[in-house]
Amino acid sequence: YARSVDSRHPSGNKLADLCDVVIDNGAPLGDAAVEIPGFPQKVGPLSSVAGCAIVNALVAEVVAELVKRGVEPPVFMSANLDGGDEYNARLLAENRERIHYLD
Repeated sequence: YARSVDSRHPSGNKLADLCDVVIDNGAPLGDAAVEIPGFPQKVGPLSSVAGCAIVNALVAEVVAELVKRGVEPPVFMSANLDGGDEYNARLLAENRERIHYLD
């Protein structure tokens, strides 16, 4: 996708030109997949769905790597599980200085 469109920045660069790591979300040109008869623009963007899947896959890999290294990552537990609220309150208290909106 990025290679098929022109840069809109005066430098001619695109974000991917400046990054060390680039993850392609596989979205089609125009970021929409559904054609509606009688309507010129496709709808149903795919980048948001793919982006969520990619971010969650990255989180899972980072957590797995941290656990492998003996680090307990501060990951919230679902509040819908027994003990979830208490567990999350402990994480918030332990990391309060790192969470700017708690001040």
